[in-house]
Amino acid sequence: MQSSCTLWLKGILGLGLVVGALGTAGAQPPGKLETEKWVVDGSDVVMAVNVRAMFDSPVMKKGGLPALKEALKNNAMASTILKSAGIDPFKDIHTILISGTGKDAKDAKAQIVVRGKFDTDKFRAAAEKCAKDHPDDVKVSKEGDLYLYELNFPNAKLFGAFANKDTIVLTQSKEATLDVVKTGGKKAATLNKSLKGAVAKFTGKETMVMAMVVNDEMKKMLGKVPQAAEVAPKLETSPPTFC
Repeated sequence: MQSSCTLWLKGILGLGLVVGALGTAGAQPPGKLETEKWVVDGSDVVMAVNVRAMFDSPVMKKGGLPALKEALKNNAMASTILKSAGIDPFKDIHTILISGTGKDAKDAKAQIVVRGKFDTDKFRAAAEKCAKDHPDDVKVSKEGDLYLYELNFPNAKLFGAFANKDTIVLTQSKEATLDVVKTGGKKAATLNKSLKGAVAKFTGKETMVMAMVVNDEMKKMLGKVPQAAEVAPKLETSPPTFC
């Protein structure tokens, strides 16, 4: 069983996904996405979650948000860790950008970029305490002036680091994370033409938006599903799906 140390870090990253289906954004100012500059080269899928828009939506304010706050309040350990990390998950997490590529699990690449308001010193102190108490779940190391956070899950591992005080990035390897911290936000990624056009339509106002490349491998997989077999060969790169 994973400790709460791993779970609170994982929870921060997945916060937008958990509540994504519960709210619809109203008229919000564009989120700070800079999508093309913060995705994996050659991405097959890109998804953006505007967490602030979710929590500010009428639906969430009326029902979903109070329930989530009550759930967190009842989890004393999670509340304590988040407080020590200086994070209010309902105010400080602004956007989550997820991208990935790869024909199979062996060569898959994934990248998560979380933008928000962070106290990096408090974050590091909380992570270091978790690492001390649960060394199998969390590790904190240093590369030059950069702190790296290694999160161990049952079947996966993520390496995170702050690119700046407002942005934390996570990938599947230390080298990839260090590269994103160094180059992220400075130049546009190389993307499939159709996906590039779809990503260009992301405004930052959406609660959740996703676009993906429908490649030959995906068509083959869908072709094995009876309900999708007839349409699978005709599919093309998906336009952005908005929520």
